Amino acid sequence: NLLSATVGIALAAPATLALLAGKVFAPLQTHRLLQQFNQRINPDQRETSITLTASEPTQPTPECRQVGFTDQEQFDRVFPFMQNLGLLHGFAPIVVIAGHGSISQNNPHLSAYDCGACSGRHSGPNARIFASIMNRTEIRTLLAEKGVNIPQDCWFLGMEHNTADESLTWYDLEQLPESLRPQLKQLQQQLAEAQQRHAQERCRRLASAPAQPTLAQALNHIQGRTVDFSQARPELGHATNASAIIGRRSLSRGTFLDRRTF
Repeated sequence: NLLSATVGIALAAPATLALLAGKVFAPLQTHRLLQQFNQRINPDQRETSITLTASEPTQPTPECRQVGFTDQEQFDRVFPFMQNLGLLHGFAPIVVIAGHGSISQNNPHLSAYDCGACSGRHSGPNARIFASIMNRTEIRTLLAEKGVNIPQDCWFLGMEHNTADESLTWYDLEQLPESLRPQLKQLQQQLAEAQQRHAQERCRRLASAPAQPTLAQALNHIQGRTVDFSQARPELGHATNASAIIGRRSLSRGTFLDRRTF
């Protein structure tokens, strides 16, 4: 009603104004404080599980849906995808399937930066499902019948790359075999360096970035752009292509093209 709404707005105004001021004048620091506050009052459930497998196919309807896919349905989805990638042999101990998504505070076209194959949404869940399917013994048996032999000590991991702030979200790490954890740690260290170096490259073309930023300064600047109201396009710095090379990687390996060629 009029009275309680007016009182509520008046009481909330000081905190709301303080939060708005923080987002305007110190967006990155305010964002990190809010994250810490949210973690305290609502800790994330890091270890979650997904239901992948249906015992038999059904004729699903909106009222009676089929949860998950049968073994054959799962195989029919992953095998053509692996053929398209050429991922049929030479498997590493850890194979990372990475989806992507983006965040922004003030971009009316935000979904355009997310995954087009996922209807303009983040594709991390798709990567997680794909990796989970590939770790199932039943699917690997079906793949072996097609000549795709995945070593027993090979493990697939799903991950999502936030292309705005360079952050990485990993899925189902608790299921990774203990013997592969040293390799994962090494991979994460290498990716952390790649995040910083990529941020530094993006900053070269951003007028808002400090001149000749260090790796840490560059990553901080990129992360700050994603939570800044004044940045309608925090993704800037990715698309710098002026030409394309179609062919094997050996055609351009070792050539410095300054991020201008796709």
